[in-house]
Amino acid sequence: MSKKSNKKPNYNDGTTINTRAYSWDLVIYEIEKSYLDEKLKELIGAGVVTHYSYIQHDKDMEHDTINVVAVDKDGNTIIDKDGNEKTLIKELDTLHAKPFHTHLLITFNQKVSVKVIKNRLLQYTIHNTFGQPIKDKRGAYRYLTHKDNPEKYQYNDSDIVNYDDYFSKYDIKLDLSQSPEYQEINQMIDDYTQLTYRQQACKYGRDYIKNFKSYAYFFDMVIEQEKKNKPI
Repeated sequence: MSKKSNKKPNYNDGTTINTRAYSWDLVIYEIEKSYLDEKLKELIGAGVVTHYSYIQHDKDMEHDTINVVAVDKDGNTIIDKDGNEKTLIKELDTLHAKPFHTHLLITFNQKVSVKVIKNRLLQYTIHNTFGQPIKDKRGAYRYLTHKDNPEKYQYNDSDIVNYDDYFSKYDIKLDLSQSPEYQEINQMIDDYTQLTYRQQACKYGRDYIKNFKSYAYFFDMVIEQEKKNKPI
């Protein structure tokens, strides 16, 4: 059964500046819309780019941070291997505006690297450009407006610039309650509370018997969570 994820993209997932891919999820800082539109138009016209969607974020906020000296459980300062005090980044309650940036989902006609995108295609090397190959089109597109991240500023769908529907068609809300897997697991949980072990074994077979402890642990966890009125 597929699992919905509301995690933000990880631009430090091991992707290097020479990693090559067809489709990229890029973050470009302080690039002007007029310049980006011009470059994308050129790349589409030349057949280098086949699809893109982008949004510019100018209302994102992030927590202020400070460096603090790390201490152990006894309150003693932790010293690193070089003999220096170890420091940690502590997140504060106060917020500040994040720098203006653009999220660009883009597909090329061949595999390219972030280095090539920056230097030869966008020809935009003044400010930082980060990226990762797109593995989840739905998640990447919905992150443009922070649909699955309610703690972040919610942008409008109209703020997105789409060349075509290549990415936007994945913007669907998953209704797991209609999936066969959801219905089956729901029935199994009900049977766990209503049927005898013998009845459950006869209904669900050898795999259920062999892995009963795992099933029972999961069902107990779900039931306990529901008693506390917490969402699954």
